[in-house]
Amino acid sequence: MDYISGLPKVGDLGSIIVVVDRLSKYATFIVAPKHVTAEGTAHLFFKHILKYWGMPKDIVSDRDSCFTGVFWTELFKILRSKVSMSSSYHPQSDCQTERFNSMLEEYLRHFVRGTQKDWVKLLDVTQLCFNAQKSSSTNKSAFEIVTGQQSLLPHTLDSPQSVKSPLARSFSQEWKQNVEIARSGLEKAQKRMKKYADQNCRFIEFSAGDLVMVKVPDPQLSKASRGRDPRLMQKYVGLLPITRRIGTVAYRIELPSWWKIHNVFHVSQLKKYSADREDDTRNQPSRPQLELMKTKEKVAEAILNHRVTRTAKREHTEYLVKWKGCSSEENT
Repeated sequence: MDYISGLPKVGDLGSIIVVVDRLSKYATFIVAPKHVTAEGTAHLFFKHILKYWGMPKDIVSDRDSCFTGVFWTELFKILRSKVSMSSSYHPQSDCQTERFNSMLEEYLRHFVRGTQKDWVKLLDVTQLCFNAQKSSSTNKSAFEIVTGQQSLLPHTLDSPQSVKSPLARSFSQEWKQNVEIARSGLEKAQKRMKKYADQNCRFIEFSAGDLVMVKVPDPQLSKASRGRDPRLMQKYVGLLPITRRIGTVAYRIELPSWWKIHNVFHVSQLKKYSADREDDTRNQPSRPQLELMKTKEKVAEAILNHRVTRTAKREHTEYLVKWKGCSSEENT
C-alpha cells in the first residue's frame, strides 16, 4: 500500500492510493485528495477495499507519516490487522506496490492530455486492463486468480450493427478505444520498467545465520563522518548475522543496540562475507565500526515554530523543537 502524490490537482483530488494484493497481484487505484490525512486514507480504504475483500491480515506500506502515526497503527491494532513497514533506504523494498506505482506513472505520462487534468478519468480503465493482463509466471490474470474466471473487456465484444441510441454506441466505442489505449500503454510501461530493473538486478540469496556486510545508508554516513570525507569512508559495515528472511528480497539483520535504524534491508544493500580458508581473520574488517546514530535520546520540551516545505510529490511540515535539558543553540 502506497501513495502517488503531487499529481496535477483536479478539484480537491491530487493523489492516488495504490493497494496491491500480495498473492494475486490484484491492484486497486483509489483517487484521493491532494493532502489526504490518515483518517481520510482509512475512510477510502474501508470504502474501496474492506467492503469488497474484508479485513486484510497484514498491510505492508512505506514509512509515510500517515502510516506510521498513532491513528493508523492503533486503528488496525484494534481491528487485529498487522501493520508492517517496508525496509528502510530502499524505495522498492516491497518489490510490488512501488513497481506498480512506477508503471502507473509511466502509463499516465504517455496518455494524459496537455492539461494533465484527465488522469482521474483514466484510472478506471487502467485498473480494469491492469488486472486483466496475464502474468508470465502464472499465465493467469489477477482478476482470474481472484474470481476464478477471466473478465470480459469491451474491446473483445462484437457490437450489433443497428443501435437505436447513438449516445449508447458512442459511449461503448469510447470505452473500447480507451481499453485499447490502456492495454497498449501498460504493455509499453511494463517492458520499459523491466528493462530498467534488469540492468541492476542481483540474483543472490541468504539464509538465517549467514554473516553479511551492510551498506551504510547515505544519511547515516554523512552523520558518522564527523568532518571526514564520506567518499573515503567504508561503505559497508559488519560482520552482522542474518536472523530471518522477509519476503523474497529482504532480510532482517541483528544490528548493534545503538544503531537507531530499521533492521530490515533489501538484498541490494547486503554483501556476502567469504571467510579465508587459511586465516579466518584475514577478510574481516580491520577498521573500527562506524557509530551510526550513537547519541542519547532527546525529549521534546516545546515546539517553537513550524514551516511547510513543498517537494515534487508532497508537502511536509517541519518543526523547530526546544529539547529538554539542552541549550537554545541545540534547537533543531
